[in-house]
Amino acid sequence: MQRIPAPEDANLPPRYASHRSLPPYRFVPGWAAHPTMNPEGHSYGLPEPEVASFSPEAWARREEYLFGVDLFNQRYYWEAHEAWERVWHACDKARTQGLFVQGLIQVAAALLRWHMGSERGARSLYAGAMERLGPARREFPNGYMGLAVEEWCRDVEACFMALPPADTPREGPHPRLPVIRLLMAG
Repeated sequence: MQRIPAPEDANLPPRYASHRSLPPYRFVPGWAAHPTMNPEGHSYGLPEPEVASFSPEAWARREEYLFGVDLFNQRYYWEAHEAWERVWHACDKARTQGLFVQGLIQVAAALLRWHMGSERGARSLYAGAMERLGPARREFPNGYMGLAVEEWCRDVEACFMALPPADTPREGPHPRLPVIRLLMAG
């Protein structure tokens, strides 16, 4: 298990919900206080934002979705999972939107598992994520909820194919981890 480093890539996209502060640490179970359950956690006692259902076309105005993207891009995988889970609860889970958001959640969870040293868990979550992202990938390959789905899925696939075994110590640069570059809102 290892801590998750901040991204070193200067080519990260701009923050999409920049008025919201990033947490003071990236939560990895076993390394720090649980963010919501421990009084020393970075989000302990904070109210969870309410998320109302919305059409996929309204993504650019949905702060919790955008904040989840920011968290993911800054490698706050547990926190991105939590933000997107609130979005997912507002979706029709059997439709493309719900499956898409669940796929994002599973990619974040897979990367967290890999950092925790659970390669098997990471690869299982990755496989589930690719399955959940499939409908959006087939129906809207060039853009769904602001994401060029086909291109991003190829980046995620390349990342998971290139990741070293989860339990090996890492020296030198961190592997190229996927980021989300949202398309301009129309």
